[in-house]
Amino acid sequence: MNTASYYPLGLYALSTNYANGIGIWKVELEEVNPHLCGGRVENHLGKTTPSSPNRDSNLDLPILGGRAQHDKRDSQLRHRGGLKRQIRKEGYFTEEAMEGEVGTEEVPWLTQVFLEEVIREAEQDPQIIVTSYDAKPAVGKGDNYASIMQRVSVVFRRKGTDTPDKASLIIKTPQTGQLIKQFLKEAKLFEKESHLYEVLLPKMYTLLEYKVGVEVFKPFAPMPFKSHRPETIILEDLAEKGFKMANRRERLDLNHCVLALKALGRFHALSVAIIEEEPSILENYPESMFKESMKEMNEQFVPVILESLAAVVDKWPGYEPFGEKIRGHKKNCVDILLELVKPKEGVLNVLNHGDFWVNNMLFKYSEETGEVDDIRMIDFQIVRYGSPALDLHYFLLSSTNDEVRDDQLDFLLEEYHRSLASNLQLLGLNPDLLSIETLKKQFEDYWFFGFYSACFLFSVIVADPSEALEFDSMTKEDLETGKANPMAKAYNGKNFKIAFQKLLRFLELRKFI
Repeated sequence: MNTASYYPLGLYALSTNYANGIGIWKVELEEVNPHLCGGRVENHLGKTTPSSPNRDSNLDLPILGGRAQHDKRDSQLRHRGGLKRQIRKEGYFTEEAMEGEVGTEEVPWLTQVFLEEVIREAEQDPQIIVTSYDAKPAVGKGDNYASIMQRVSVVFRRKGTDTPDKASLIIKTPQTGQLIKQFLKEAKLFEKESHLYEVLLPKMYTLLEYKVGVEVFKPFAPMPFKSHRPETIILEDLAEKGFKMANRRERLDLNHCVLALKALGRFHALSVAIIEEEPSILENYPESMFKESMKEMNEQFVPVILESLAAVVDKWPGYEPFGEKIRGHKKNCVDILLELVKPKEGVLNVLNHGDFWVNNMLFKYSEETGEVDDIRMIDFQIVRYGSPALDLHYFLLSSTNDEVRDDQLDFLLEEYHRSLASNLQLLGLNPDLLSIETLKKQFEDYWFFGFYSACFLFSVIVADPSEALEFDSMTKEDLETGKANPMAKAYNGKNFKIAFQKLLRFLELRKFI
């Protein structure tokens, strides 16, 4: 599991309400208007639409999980012998005990006392005793730049029994570099992700539970554990449920891409429904990256990176014109990005994931066929409100393999559009809020956002560990003086050269550059 991002991101504490240790949000059904199936979207485009059926077997139903379903399971399992069985069924627990008694070198506060607090609150049992634990890095070098991530295996006992229980957690805390800390303060990433887990996702789950019934649901994000420690996120270890990261250096094939875009379409459609019902919720999701208050920082950072890339491309025989084109965007690049991320009048805007790339999704595979059949999205720190073309460019230019990107781009845009439209219809909204023609036009108009994102993401995705970016020790002064350039090593790597040359030819063919 991983939360890598090309931006120096951080992770912060959640205050999600837990019920009976299974990460159930205490959200009442009336929090989302149950009559939304007859709702309108006047706040988006001024269009109205008749109510649509609550259920349609032909629709691509969301793969989400709801509170009522968990409550039902909880009741059944208690009747058959206790919550412990339910937790094992849900996959929180590991099969082997790990040893360890003290805090780790990177996170010295990760102690027996801290873990007992977490497990006791999750289990609603104040007498649980942690007998041993072991913390190891959850990701390898080059897979994470934003946070310290630990996979913590915990062995604990309940009062009155000698039988141990076991839990596996992912614990994430921010890196401590000067520039990263400054960025975290400016971007307010904790507030955004905290609100998403505590408020937005529960509303989405409740709405879909009402629309499609509890038996259809699965969560689309990991369940969080409550933490009272600032700047700390604790999540279920989805590896215990069979989810894993794809190989980022190989990037994604067509089946993985289709599954990812179906999930993205669901998330976007749900955001439209929630915002229609509660427009004020957008106050919790201001732009994190490209806003006026961070313009000075971006003007110090972005042109330096583009110049560094152009200088490398200049040295590739036959690619010299691309170097000049990249360099030509240095002057106005920040202003262009500030404009692109703004929501536009008269077109559909959605809550974008904001960091939707291969390392921020986990996949599960069929035991029978080996084919990918489920997905979870992670890392919601830079959710932004704007055109869906933002997420689409971010993903399609960074995370698809060369064959899929070159040959299947239009097909994938159409797959996303089908998911968006079917889920809008499922939610009682107009499925024609965004036509496929408008979507493709927006995708063309937003090409620079995709290109800029790829300039960073490619240096992360295709890099070998020896070429990994190094953000943690970088300072603002390093950037201002040109002393440090975190991308230089990756840009000069062999893998980056091969992959980025192909991307440049693709952009040229599509007349994006």
